[in-house]
Amino acid sequence: MRELVLSFSKTIISAIVLIFLIVGGVFISLHLLKDEAIKTHLKIAKLHVNTFSEQITQVFNYIDLTSDSLITPIYLKNDEQLQIQFNMILANTPYVRSINILDDKQTIIKSSNKQNIGDIIDVQSFYPKPLFDNSLLRFGKNHFGRDISDKGMDKSISYLLLLKEVFINNKTYYIVIALNTDYFTNRYIDSLNEYHAKLHIIRLDGTLLYSSKNDENSINTLIKSKLMDEAISSTISSGQENYNGKEYLSAYYLTDVYPLNIAFKMDLEKSLSQWENKREEIVLLISVLVSFIILLIFIMIYRQKLQRIKEIKSHKKQVEEHKKFKILFEQDIFMSAVLSNDGTIEDINPLGLNFLGKKLDELKEIKFYDLECWTPKVKDMIKPLILADKEIIDVRKEIKVIDALGDAHAIEFILKSIEMDGDYKIFALGLDITEKKEKEEKLKHAYIVYSNTHDGIMITDKDANIIDINDAFVENTGFTMDEVYGQNPRILKSGKVNMDIYKGMWDDLNAKGFWRGELINKDKDGNFYDEVLTVNAIHDDNGEVKNYIGVFTNITKQKLQEKKLKEQEHLLFQQSKMAAMGEMLENIAHQWRQPLSVISMSASGIKLKRQFGLEDESYFDDALDGIVNSTKHLSDTIDDFRNFFKPNKEKHEVFIEDVIERSISIVSSKFKNREIKVIKDIDKIKLNIYDNELIQVIMNIFKNSQDILEKLPADDRYIFVKARVIEDKMILKIKDSGGGIDEEIIDKIFEPYFTTKHQSQGTGIGLYMSEEIIVKHMKGNIYVNNEEYVYDDKEFKGAVFTIGIPL
Repeated sequence: MRELVLSFSKTIISAIVLIFLIVGGVFISLHLLKDEAIKTHLKIAKLHVNTFSEQITQVFNYIDLTSDSLITPIYLKNDEQLQIQFNMILANTPYVRSINILDDKQTIIKSSNKQNIGDIIDVQSFYPKPLFDNSLLRFGKNHFGRDISDKGMDKSISYLLLLKEVFINNKTYYIVIALNTDYFTNRYIDSLNEYHAKLHIIRLDGTLLYSSKNDENSINTLIKSKLMDEAISSTISSGQENYNGKEYLSAYYLTDVYPLNIAFKMDLEKSLSQWENKREEIVLLISVLVSFIILLIFIMIYRQKLQRIKEIKSHKKQVEEHKKFKILFEQDIFMSAVLSNDGTIEDINPLGLNFLGKKLDELKEIKFYDLECWTPKVKDMIKPLILADKEIIDVRKEIKVIDALGDAHAIEFILKSIEMDGDYKIFALGLDITEKKEKEEKLKHAYIVYSNTHDGIMITDKDANIIDINDAFVENTGFTMDEVYGQNPRILKSGKVNMDIYKGMWDDLNAKGFWRGELINKDKDGNFYDEVLTVNAIHDDNGEVKNYIGVFTNITKQKLQEKKLKEQEHLLFQQSKMAAMGEMLENIAHQWRQPLSVISMSASGIKLKRQFGLEDESYFDDALDGIVNSTKHLSDTIDDFRNFFKPNKEKHEVFIEDVIERSISIVSSKFKNREIKVIKDIDKIKLNIYDNELIQVIMNIFKNSQDILEKLPADDRYIFVKARVIEDKMILKIKDSGGGIDEEIIDKIFEPYFTTKHQSQGTGIGLYMSEEIIVKHMKGNIYVNNEEYVYDDKEFKGAVFTIGIPL
C-alpha cells in the first residue's frame, strides 16, 4: 500500500512536476514563440524597408535625372518648349506637384504652376550642404499646403521640396521640385495597413521629411533614434523601440545614394495581437486538458515549432518573390495582368486599368478575353490560347486594341503561362508602341513626299552648303546631286533680284528661323524661272543652327497665266465699257428728246409771233426761260456722260444714296417712257469706293430688269432698291417684279458671254463684269435669287440682286 501510495505519490508528484514542467514549458515555449514572432516581424520589416528604399530611391533617381536634362539654353529661351517639357514630366510622374526654376537670387522665374512665380526659396535650408559637388540632389523640409504658393494654408496636405543646382552660361540656377508626399501613402497603403505599420523618410540630420501618418507631419520634426544611428553606420538596422510613448518593431535602411533613412515601423501591440489571442486559447486549453494530453502538447509544441520555422522560411521566400514581382508589376512602362488558369482576371496594374478606364473591382471575375478592348479578330486569337494546354502558352505578337476613349493602339503583346504552387497562372504583358508606329509612318510619309513632290527641296548644313536635294530639284534646275553637293545655293542666282531681299531673308532666318518670298533664279541652261521659296532653320538641342531646308515652287507658268488672265480681263472690261457706252448713248438720246422739243417749239413760237407782229413780252420771256432750262438739262446730261466714262484712279467717299440717285438719273427717261416705277428705301451710308464702277454695276442690273419689265402690263412694272448696314457691310438689294430667273440658268448668269437675249441685244458680259467689279475691285460679294413677295396687296415674283461691300 505504502509502495502504492509512494508510487501514486511519485506519480502525483511526477504528474505535478510534469504538469508544472509542461505548463512552465508551455509558457517558456510561448515566450520563445513570441520572441520568434518578433524576430519574424523584424525580418518582415527589414524586407519591406529594403523594398520601400529601392522604390523611393527610384523616385528620387528619376527626379535627379529629370532635373539634369531640364535646364538647357534652348528651354531657358523658349517658354513654350519648357512648358511642353514640364507637361511631359507632370504627365509621367504623379508624385510631382510642380517644377520650379530659380535664378541665382533664389527667386522662382519659371514654373509649371504659374502661381509659384516670384516666390523666394531659401536654398540654404536644403540638406546636405554641398562641399565639392554642387549638383547633388538636396532635400528640403516638409511643408503644409498643396504647393509653394499655398503658403501652408491647407494643413491637411503637405509637400516635400527637392533641389538641384545647375550652372549654365556662367550663371547659377536652381531646380526645385515639389514632391507630392500623398503619393507614398497611396502607393504603400495596402502593405502598411496589412502590418499595422507606418513609413518614415528621415534626413541624416534627423529631420522628418515624411510620415504615412498625416498627423505626424508637423513641420521640422526632429527624430532621435538609436536604431537610426545604427543604420547610418551599418546601412540597415532593426529592433524594438519606443516612439511617442508607443512600442514599435522598426527597421531602418540608409539609402545607397541619398542622405536619407527609410524607417518601417510596425505597431507591436497590433502586430502581435493575433499571436496573443492564440496564446490565450492555448493556455485555456492546456489548463483544462493538461493531464490528458501532456504527450500531445509536447508533440504539438514540437511540431508547431517545426511548422513555424517552415512557415518563416516559406514566408521569407514569398516576400522576396512578392517584392520582385510587385516592383515589376507596378512599373509604368508596360501594362500587365495576372489571370487564373481559366482566364479569369485576378489583378491588373495601374497602367492597364488606366488604359481600360476601369477599376480593379469592376474587372475581377471577368474573363480576360471578354474585355471590351479587343477587336473580334484579336479576341478569336486570345481565347483559344487561354483555354488550351497551359504548358504551351508562350505567345508574342503585335496586335491592335481599343482604349477607354475609343482610340486604337498598337500593342506588343506577350501571353505566357507559369506554374505556381502546383497550379498555373497566366501572365499578360502589353507594351504600347502606337507612338513608335506613328513616328515610323510619318517618316515613311515624309520620305514619300520628299521623293515625289513637285516642289524642289534642298537641305544645307549650317554653313549653307548643299548636302541633299530631291528629284524635283533636279527636274526644275537641271543640276544633279553630284553637281550641287557642297555648293552654295547662290549657283542658282539670276542677278535679277535686289540684294536687299537676300539681306532680309538672312535677317528673318537669324531672328525667326523662317523666311518666305518670291525670287527669280536661273537653271543649269541659263533659263530664268520664277519661284516661291520657303526656308526653315533647323536647330539642335543647344539652340545652334544645324541645317537649313529650302522648299521652292516653280511659278513661271503661273505668272504667264496670270498675265494672260489680266489681258483677257482688260479686254472684257473694255467690251463692257463699250456696251455701257452704247447703253449710255441710248439713254442720252432719250434724255435729249424732251429738251430739244422744248427748244424747237419755243424758237418756232417766237418766230411765228414776230412774223405776225404779235409782240408778247411775257410769252417771249417764258419761251427764252424754257430754252435756257432745256439747254442746262442738255449740259447736265453731257456732264453725267463724261463723269461716267471718266476713269476711276482713286476711291472716293460717297453716300450710297447719291450713287443710286445718279444711276437712276441716267436711266430715268427710259424708265419714265416704259412706266417703270422705282421704289427706294435707302439709309444714309458712307462708302469709300470707285463710285463710277458701282454705278456701272447698278445700271447693268437696271438694264436686265428693264428688258423683262417692259414685257409686262404697265401696272406691274416695279424696281425696289433697298440699302442697309448689316454687321460690317453695306447690303444693297435691287429687286424687280419681272417673274424671276429660270432656276436652270440662275447659276450661270455671272458667267462671261452667257445671255438669253438675241446677239443684237446683248453681249453677255454685263453681269460678269459686275461680279468682277464687286469681288475684285471692292472686295465684296454679289449673288442673285428669286423671291415671292406682296406689294400693295398684290403678289409678285422677281429676281433679287444682293450686293455686299465692306465699310
